[in-house]
Amino acid sequence: MPYAVTMKFAIIAIIALPMIEAAIIHSGHKAQLTSGHADAQMLKANKKFEDALKAVSAMADKQKRTEEEKSIMAAEYLEDEEELMAKQKKWTKARSGTTLLDQSDFAAGTFQITESGTYKLVEDVAFLPNGPTYTPALTSETYKQGDGYFLGFFAAVTIETDGVVFNCDGNEISMHTDFHKRQRFFSVIELASRPFIPNAGPPPLSNPAMNPDAEIRSGTDVTIKNCFFGLTSHHSIHGNNNEGIDIRDSTFYDFEVGAIALNNCHGVFIRRNDIGPSLSSAWPATLSQAVFLAHMGYTIGMGDSSLAPVFASTIVPLRGVSTQTAENVVTTLQTQLTSFLDNDNADLMGELEPLLNHPGNPDGSAMYGILLHKTAPAVGEFGACPIEEYLNGTEPLISGTRIRWMDIRDFGLNPEAWISLHQDQSDGSSRQVQGPAGAVFRATHWEGESGEYVGNALSDAHIAIATMYDAAINGDDETAQQRAADYFVAAYVPQEIRDWAESGTSTLDYSQFNLKCDGDAMSHFNKGVVGIRLGYQENPRMGPRPHAWRDHRRRGIVIRSLTNHGVAAENPDLCEPVGYQGNDVRATRLTNCVDVRGVDIGNFVPGVGGTIANSENFETLSKMELDRLDHLQSD
Repeated sequence: MPYAVTMKFAIIAIIALPMIEAAIIHSGHKAQLTSGHADAQMLKANKKFEDALKAVSAMADKQKRTEEEKSIMAAEYLEDEEELMAKQKKWTKARSGTTLLDQSDFAAGTFQITESGTYKLVEDVAFLPNGPTYTPALTSETYKQGDGYFLGFFAAVTIETDGVVFNCDGNEISMHTDFHKRQRFFSVIELASRPFIPNAGPPPLSNPAMNPDAEIRSGTDVTIKNCFFGLTSHHSIHGNNNEGIDIRDSTFYDFEVGAIALNNCHGVFIRRNDIGPSLSSAWPATLSQAVFLAHMGYTIGMGDSSLAPVFASTIVPLRGVSTQTAENVVTTLQTQLTSFLDNDNADLMGELEPLLNHPGNPDGSAMYGILLHKTAPAVGEFGACPIEEYLNGTEPLISGTRIRWMDIRDFGLNPEAWISLHQDQSDGSSRQVQGPAGAVFRATHWEGESGEYVGNALSDAHIAIATMYDAAINGDDETAQQRAADYFVAAYVPQEIRDWAESGTSTLDYSQFNLKCDGDAMSHFNKGVVGIRLGYQENPRMGPRPHAWRDHRRRGIVIRSLTNHGVAAENPDLCEPVGYQGNDVRATRLTNCVDVRGVDIGNFVPGVGGTIANSENFETLSKMELDRLDHLQSD
């Protein structure tokens, strides 16, 4: 008796059930199984399926999929390609043809996609822009400082419009190793015109006064496929406020923070991807601090005609010497950093070599395979975001998330819990001792055996910039006052620290501060290693659902070999965190999410004192409760 099934299951039936001789494929992706010889249309369908099987075989074999799973993956691949072809026909009405990209298209900087269409790599791309500075010009109209290029070239590609297919065609796209050393904040593809929503991110990028007209142009209806995402200092793919994002048939490796991180993105479909291994030879967070502090102090501050005289005239007493100026100190950092960046030979890296030349597993707060979260960066502790905004309707739960056929494996993280110093203020607030971009001033590492200030060019520059800021704010030049407030208002090095550094022999009284030790070099809350983290999702679907008549569950998502190398607290007598999660390992972490299935895990290793969580589901309100609340409010 004839019966209708979808095309993918018809094809699987042909492969798996030899007693069925043919299937006639009808329009609308429906099929009927009949007896008889295969006609031309059936042969064509078989040929398409064979091509699809070839396309997925390498990844399926790598993920150790069964023949049944491989056939399902191939059938879904075939359907996806036909759906994409239909979309491309619609998009070509607005923009014809395919844009072919090679290494030369990235020489000047980030390739910004602002028109709908198909973009295809024709060769491997190792992003190394705008040498020898490798940074955007401060006056560039293409790479505007207020759009995030204040942080440098933060992406190889930005997708800033709707209706885009980015097809790597089996090529690799990554950071060049030289650029990776210099640019410590980066995503290979940024799904928007800027890496943060307006008024978010590190200061001064988050300062509304600096970006009064800031906007974000987010990509929608975007497909990214057939890519090998290589070396990156943060993410492979990152996005904010997107809709209709399809990431498929790609491989991700050598990332330091995560493969895919999307905030407030609806209609996300991530399928047939291989994630891992993570980068095992990352530069330490102190290099990130040095690079950005030198950029802010030397390039931005001393390059400003109103602030340069203040740098030149501000005396910064250090280690018993009171002759050097803020200009001298910041120039020393820039000179020593240049020596380090320009040399691969440790003997030629200069005085910063002992501090910065320690490549190893990433030392940041967390590492993810996939992170899908609400609006704004996910840098707080788990479940830190309030639920009220979802209850009052100002921001709905994120919908349309689907994740299928993933292999997430071989992560290594060495989270460092930095001891940060905080001081109560007269207005009741508390300020962290930090640089102008929020980087922790690591006093416990800048002292000698007797507790005296030893420091280095990095810590000296922290002190110098804070001293210069005070001089500018208290000076008579109104323009200098305003520029200092724009760039350096976040810098905070109180007098107790300055007195300690000036003496060079006295010890620092830590009782004058409130100490914290559960965050990284930027005070991001340490959360350890997480395979998949989903937050504030309305019925996300993970992995193929098993049929009711099956007694086993297909391994739609495999998460394995996640290792946390975190060590014990730096100084338990001085500061020991309570409920520390930085050394944990989690397969999945879910916040306000339901309906998760099809996940298979194994071989997790936590850090010192850490725990393993196969699946951690934190719900503040269920969908039923939200619906009930909506009903009560409507009444």
